[in-house]
Amino acid sequence: MYGRLTAFNARTGDHLGRYRVADGSYSASPLVGRQVKLRVVPDDGGAFRYRNATMFTDGDPVTVRSDGGTHLDFTAPAQR
Repeated sequence: MYGRLTAFNARTGDHLGRYRVADGSYSASPLVGRQVKLRVVPDDGGAFRYRNATMFTDGDPVTVRSDGGTHLDFTAPAQR
């Protein structure tokens, strides 16, 4: 997946940074130790998503780790 990832403070919603996602990976060292909510916008024109949600308020917060990262899945859930 290629696209843009935007980080927001999980509590306040303040914008913290924008990152380019290539091959499903990104680097966000300035965010280490922070609780963030991440929004991904795919380059293929698909809808933006937060982790496990389509709205900021429902997105799962993530703590950015310094030990090599965390695997996050932004795949849209199957329609029922």
